Amino acid sequence: MKGIPNFVISIHSLGRNFSGVLALAGYFAERELDSEGRSVSGPMYHVADGPLSFTYSENLAEIENRVRDWLDMAINVALEHFRKEL
Repeated sequence: MKGIPNFVISIHSLGRNFSGVLALAGYFAERELDSEGRSVSGPMYHVADGPLSFTYSENLAEIENRVRDWLDMAINVALEHFRKEL
């Protein structure tokens, strides 16, 4: 492994104007120092086939279950990639 592993999950709205749709997205990447000593990110590896989207009007318990399942999957994908890089 060359750099420091980073597992990033972001939550954001979909589209330019807020429509009430939110999404979780994630990736795994390593941060390294370039030749000038600046921190740069290496190649990004998606930890899911796509974002998990939901709306503000959905039932919270249903969103929690979907988010938990998505996060479990994303964490497992990131850990597997990290393991292969060791």
